[in-house]
Amino acid sequence: SCQAIFKAGWVGILAAWKQHANLLVSLPATKALSNMDQEFGQHTYKPGIYLLLPNDRHVQHKNNLSNWGVDVVFIHGLLGGVFYTWRQQDTDNNRELSDNQVSEDDYSFCWPRDWLAEDSNHVRVLGCDFDSYLSQWGGSCPTQSFQHQSLEERSEDMLSKLQAAGVGQRPVVFVGHSMGGLIVKKMLMTAENSEDPARKQFAENTKGIVFYSTPHKGSEIANLNSIVKYFFFPSVEVQELDTDYPPLLELNTHFKTFVEKFKTKVISFGETGP
Repeated sequence: SCQAIFKAGWVGILAAWKQHANLLVSLPATKALSNMDQEFGQHTYKPGIYLLLPNDRHVQHKNNLSNWGVDVVFIHGLLGGVFYTWRQQDTDNNRELSDNQVSEDDYSFCWPRDWLAEDSNHVRVLGCDFDSYLSQWGGSCPTQSFQHQSLEERSEDMLSKLQAAGVGQRPVVFVGHSMGGLIVKKMLMTAENSEDPARKQFAENTKGIVFYSTPHKGSEIANLNSIVKYFFFPSVEVQELDTDYPPLLELNTHFKTFVEKFKTKVISFGETGP
């Protein structure tokens, strides 16, 4: 219980860890403190959901009736992670495998947290983290049933977790990289078509989306011939990225209708090279 943790002195330790410069220490500590917060805690940050901003853990509302402000939610793609994807480019790859994720004046290990901090009185920034695989050989057995593998399963899981964190109760902007953009679209389709008023609000409150290299109609990475597929044993997430995969095309069509309906602002960035 929270009381037992408090008596054991863990709150002080977590508070110290929360101030640690290393992201690998501070973000899990912030999550734990937020989930233990009985006075201000209205939301639960479940596994894979990290609070990047504000640093004081509480979203400040100057007018609770209007509930002004915005949530910005970052969702990574294949083989990415909240502790990896949102780094500033490191051309020399000196920091590629570093466990010392301490941002410097000229380099950020997590630019959503470092660069949006000046707006953090009114902006809550969340990072979503999940495992993904290129091949089903990534598990202990190629027939292993990975949890929440398909786009539909993964988006349903993330939608539930984000709702538990309070996302959808006020304006929200999503930032999706690669497959993360597909997860955003699938979540919004699910929310819009739901009979649950809270999920419908999730869709209606989505005001903007930023796509980074999202394969809206599939990716060449999935275009493997039958022989390669036999040895490579591609994961479900890769199989679903097949170029012109019908469910992806259908999702893209529905999303365009969604944007027209809700007047959602969309910015898309593409790759400049293969």
